[in-house]
Amino acid sequence: MRLIGSLKYFGETGSIKPQKGWILSPLYDVIFIFGGSIAALLILTLKEMGNSASTDLSILTLFVVSFALNGGHMVAGLSLLIFNREERARAKRVEPRIYKQCLAIILVCLALFGGSAILFSQASDSDAFRFPIRIAGFLYFLWNGWHFGMQQFGLLQIYRKKHGITTNIDRHFDRVQCLLFVSIIPSLLLFSIGRRDDFFESYFGNLEVLNSHRTEIFFVAIVMACLAIARVSYKKHWRWPIALCYAGIFLIPFAMSFNPVLFIFLAAFGPHYLQEIFLITVIGSSEDSDGQRLVKKSVMFFGFVVLIAASIGFYIALELAKSAGGHLGIHGSIRLDSGLDMLGFWTVAGIASVFAIFNFFHFYLDRLIFAKRADLL
Repeated sequence: MRLIGSLKYFGETGSIKPQKGWILSPLYDVIFIFGGSIAALLILTLKEMGNSASTDLSILTLFVVSFALNGGHMVAGLSLLIFNREERARAKRVEPRIYKQCLAIILVCLALFGGSAILFSQASDSDAFRFPIRIAGFLYFLWNGWHFGMQQFGLLQIYRKKHGITTNIDRHFDRVQCLLFVSIIPSLLLFSIGRRDDFFESYFGNLEVLNSHRTEIFFVAIVMACLAIARVSYKKHWRWPIALCYAGIFLIPFAMSFNPVLFIFLAAFGPHYLQEIFLITVIGSSEDSDGQRLVKKSVMFFGFVVLIAASIGFYIALELAKSAGGHLGIHGSIRLDSGLDMLGFWTVAGIASVFAIFNFFHFYLDRLIFAKRADLL
């Protein structure tokens, strides 16, 4: 009887029937949607307990996040639209100008990094070539922060809709909470230790001055978290997926208070990457059978393998790019080898523009893939 029940749940063809209130099931959702946050909390606990193994575990987790998840999450949406005709047609219905806007992204990236190379060629001893890179970094910073926050907001709305407890006020409140906890506060904490502020530094100076205001930053976080808990409690909206969503976003500033760089990867980046790969593979392997949504396990597993392989390729490409003579970071950082010539800079700028195009494609295409998908997950 237990075997028969399992076959009914997974489907005789190896398919998964999503359970009510979850994207797939409590098990799958906890592993792939909330698993990154749970792992970050576990590592934070080990670190506070003074476990000597926690340092090695943290380093290993950082490597896994960068090596196995980052690149795959970045190309997940693009690969879905390239290889899935139905999803491509759906994206065109959501945004009929998709190809023109993709072309615009390509041209903007080429113009910024190409313009920087031209300025470097004209006067390598001048700082003028840095200006287009800082513009690219500023665009990336704003869009990336919005993208991170909106992914968590979207997950909250998916679970709210599945439980029939969403209102316009809830949507506005959740949007503010997600942008604050996933984008604004983490950025301020990174800036407070002088990280990832290359494109701000020439205009505002060193932002480590924020370090003296960390108490105020955490006070705002605590107040907003208490407001969210009070509102959801008053509305009696607590459900397990919703509670886990809130717990994941509240964990980010708390974890970063111990080590901003380490836990931005563990509590924010890692969960974000894992969620993206999971959602895209679920969408790509979904089909209707007699009016029911099913997810083919074999297709989902294959999608995971392909995206992990893409991550490895992305990581190797980044490492090889460093041998070109320097590095132009998508977030505005600039590192050039001593004596880099004009050809070398064009090579570095060309590599940087390719990575910028893939990053901006990721931000743009994800919005189209997940927009207006009431029937999707």
